[in-house]
Amino acid sequence: MKPTRILAVAAVFGSMLTAGPAAAMDMDAAPISSTGAAASAFGRTAAVVSGKCDRGSNSASLNAYYYTSGQYDIFNRFNWYLSGPGLRNESNVWFYVKRHMNNLPDIIVDRSTSENNVKPGSGGVSKRVSVKRSWRVWVEFTVIFDRSGPDPSCHGKTRRI
Repeated sequence: MKPTRILAVAAVFGSMLTAGPAAAMDMDAAPISSTGAAASAFGRTAAVVSGKCDRGSNSASLNAYYYTSGQYDIFNRFNWYLSGPGLRNESNVWFYVKRHMNNLPDIIVDRSTSENNVKPGSGGVSKRVSVKRSWRVWVEFTVIFDRSGPDPSCHGKTRRI
């Protein structure tokens, strides 16, 4: 059994800044307790897994926010940040929640693809992806940077939970 995940105040505060006021009011998001842990009246704990990738002078990062409820980890927000010189307004972000399978190919539990309109800076989507706590999962992502001329791409992943 995995230990209960606790999110530091800075990570919760950072997610509110990145996601904006609407995400901070999301019913699935956990408010900050007086102890600095993220918890709600329902006993949920919140956490984030992050990944980063670079290609030349461009970089991308992805944060996947989730909380634990009973026997499930429930992802509820995916935020990205694209940076670097020369980026235009039609980048793409693809991400996959994957389940590790011992001695077998890993399974894609959920996939998401952005429109061809991701601008430099921060963005993201709210969606609900439930996975059993007993599963080893992570988020894998690919970014195609919109630039003049050839569009470079990078690939990254978060740690497993």
